[in-house]
Amino acid sequence: MEPWLPGYTSVEVVGEAYRPDAFRRIFSGAAFNSDGGAEEYVPAVLSDDSANPHDGNAVAVWVKEQHVGYLDRDKARTWHPVVSDLAGRNQSMVVDARAWARDAGDRVHARVTLYMPPRDGVWPVNSLPTEPYVVLPRGGQIQVTQEDRHMDVLTAYARGRDVPVAVTLHAVTEQRPRSTVSVVEVRLDGQRVGLLSPTQTANLQPLIERVAGRGLQSVARALVRGNELKADVILFVTKAQDVDPVWLRFLDTQGQSPTS
Repeated sequence: MEPWLPGYTSVEVVGEAYRPDAFRRIFSGAAFNSDGGAEEYVPAVLSDDSANPHDGNAVAVWVKEQHVGYLDRDKARTWHPVVSDLAGRNQSMVVDARAWARDAGDRVHARVTLYMPPRDGVWPVNSLPTEPYVVLPRGGQIQVTQEDRHMDVLTAYARGRDVPVAVTLHAVTEQRPRSTVSVVEVRLDGQRVGLLSPTQTANLQPLIERVAGRGLQSVARALVRGNELKADVILFVTKAQDVDPVWLRFLDTQGQSPTS
């Protein structure tokens, strides 16, 4: 599973020098014997390696199904409980990463950098819906509007720091003084906390309606930022026009997404 919030702290992997064949397989077909080497931005999987005889908190790092190294001891001590908990649920933690390697002939120089979320950003602090749902693909930031009208709900989550939450998105029709308009409503724990702008409604409504047509609720990764005086809600979701067709095919055939 992907962290609830995007990663933004860089963490260097250790032990790449002991795995030259892994990088040869990762960069197979790429010209990584040039002076500058080759790089890719790829997902990296963190897995529990507590059976490691050198460190009972070991966290292994995998790229393209190749074991490329470990978190260092300090980072492993921090992240092992999270990774171990996911392993108990038959899940693995997936983060964004940069993999670089250069074949120098006698040896392979390599470096893997992970982009990690805050430790408390792996799960939302609130509960996911009890009804069938799908977590929409994570994307760029989308600002919610009219949160100031719903501070009675947001105050419980506005803690002076970024708080990861799960929100649901609903395509609704609102009656305005002279017309009706289609809007995307944002709900937190089943209560409205804002609306999307007309532009962002147009960007997300086709996706939300597609999900609703499969009998599922649309859940979006979000954070609450601010305090009891003023709070913002920010979504991290891919616009309909940018959704990977593979994700849509999986949704259509299975009724749930790869990131649910």
